[in-house]
Amino acid sequence: MRQDDILIYIDALIRARCLRVSPGEYPTVSITDLGNRVMREQEQIELALPQVTHDQSHITAPVPKEQGPTKTIKETYGFYQQGLSIEEIARQRNCTTGTVEGHLIDCIRAGYAVDTAQFVSDANRALIEAAIAAHGTAKLKPLHDSLPETISYNMIRFVVAEHLR
Repeated sequence: MRQDDILIYIDALIRARCLRVSPGEYPTVSITDLGNRVMREQEQIELALPQVTHDQSHITAPVPKEQGPTKTIKETYGFYQQGLSIEEIARQRNCTTGTVEGHLIDCIRAGYAVDTAQFVSDANRALIEAAIAAHGTAKLKPLHDSLPETISYNMIRFVVAEHLR
């Protein structure tokens, strides 16, 4: 699996409270009691992941949530409105920067004001928009594969969320 794909799973496990991120200058990821029970198949959870085929080759854009942003996403948005950086929000929320970016992407889908220029440069946005014109927004992997490796899945998600809004 590619690093971005693995991070998707790690972020989902953190949101599901199966993993936790330690605070500090050098955060570490560790398993929680819930994560231990899930790993030992003593408990089950449902991860909020992009739709994935059996061979992991076709990651698709997540389906927008009909019920709107959750309390935790609104909390992240509150920190964003205060002007905190992604890294500062992650420290405050004890989560990864990828989780914070995911929350902000969900906020865009819900119609909240998020300045994506902070996360995606104009040059990268132009490349992503050209890829969207060529491949559509149904699947993220074709977009990611057609772009330079410096463009992350979350950068693509920011632009796709704006595009679909």
